[in-house]
This record gives sequence, C-alpha cells and structure tokens, in this order.
Amino acid sequence: MGIFLLSEKPTILQWSGTFLFIVGILVYFYPVNLPPGRVLGIAAILIGVFANAASSILGRGINRTGKFDPVTVTLISMGVGSIVMLVIGITSQGLPSISFTNILFLFWLAIVNTAFAFTIWNLTFCNLIW
Repeated sequence: MGIFLLSEKPTILQWSGTFLFIVGILVYFYPVNLPPGRVLGIAAILIGVFANAASSILGRGINRTGKFDPVTVTLISMGVGSIVMLVIGITSQGLPSISFTNILFLFWLAIVNTAFAFTIWNLTFCNLIW
C-alpha cells in the first residue's frame, strides 16, 4: 500500500523481511485446511488486517506532511475509532457491569497501552526523514 499510495520505495532489507514473513506464514499454515464454517471468520480477519494497514498508511501520510501535531493525529484517530467501537459494542452486546478493578484495567489499557503507544507511533513517523 505504501508503494502505491505514498510512493515509497522499500529497501532490500524491507523486501527481505516481507519475503521471510510470507515464507513463515506458508510454513506455519501449510497444508491449509479450512472447514466451510470458518470462511466468515477468515474474511473478518482479512478485513481487519487491511483496515489496519490502511490506517497505518493514512497516518503515515498525514504525519509525513508535518502539518499536524502527532498528539492531535492520535487524538482524532483514536477518538473516532473508540466512539465507533463503543457504539457498536453497546448496541450489539448491551452495557456490561464493570467492577472497580476492571475500570482500573480499562484506564491502564486506554492510557498506556493505547494512547501512549499510538502517540509514540505517530511521533516516530513524524520525525523520520523521508
């Protein structure tokens, strides 16, 4: 996606890593034996993987311009995504009962494992020399 949408040219090391990654997938999953009931799950996973890749490409494209602060990019992307996921979750599963311990875990996951990590991710792409 980066080649076509951002005009990036992968290095030999990146091509080697891509090749090794694909070989690893083939070695791990060969022979492929998909029962008919799992096709929907595989389709959902593929959609998720492509959506994640598209998100990375979009974020990298935005951060390369340097027009926006990486914290702003993180806030907007995570804000929109989290609201959409919250609405879908509550609509499809209902509002769960959450204990105080679970609230602490949620704050830790939201602040450290997600917001902080994505801010570092966006800062990294913003500060790379293209």
